[in-house]
Amino acid sequence: MAEKVIIEADAKEVADKIVLAARAANNEEDLRINTEHIIKNVLDRLGIANYVHYEFRTGKGTLVEGRIDAFYGRVVIEYEKPSTFEQPAGFKHAKEQVIGYIEQLTPSVEDY
Repeated sequence: MAEKVIIEADAKEVADKIVLAARAANNEEDLRINTEHIIKNVLDRLGIANYVHYEFRTGKGTLVEGRIDAFYGRVVIEYEKPSTFEQPAGFKHAKEQVIGYIEQLTPSVEDY
């Protein structure tokens, strides 16, 4: 149980840092630069590979092509301009993008 409390406390701390970084950002690129060290630090602490691929293409040659803003190991990051989440439609769009990327990256059951 103590481990869960530590993870929850860390999640709030990380979220607070990202919110501060977002407030200081004027655009999507500023947000990426301001949060990169925060994300890498978290991935290091969780033991997740933190090598990054920017503008990682998915679904090449399919009807659903996309470009993941940052791909850390198997962690998908989709950056949006700082005001995007002020409207429900902006949040919905970003969420659908990330879900689509994850679905494209996940091998189908038939592959096994």
